[in-house]
Amino acid sequence: EVLCTPDAEALCNKLVGAGIVDEKWQPLALSNAEKGTLVEYIGNKLNIRNKWKLFGTLWKVDAETLRTAKARGLDQDKTWEFRNKLNSL
Repeated sequence: EVLCTPDAEALCNKLVGAGIVDEKWQPLALSNAEKGTLVEYIGNKLNIRNKWKLFGTLWKVDAETLRTAKARGLDQDKTWEFRNKLNSL
């Protein structure tokens, strides 16, 4: 439901255009750290309260795995490059 608002659809279109997700919000060739970063980005943009649980269910990944991978990714240059890519959208 939260992913069906006009704001969510506009964000999804940007992410699809950047090759980050498909039309069903599924990540395209992202590491777990990048997925976790993406969850935080989308959650902040759309004010999603239970973002880890929502995307864990949507992507069939354990929510805690996403959260942990996001935190670990802060030590990786690749994750920061991905974060910069998201911020430039």
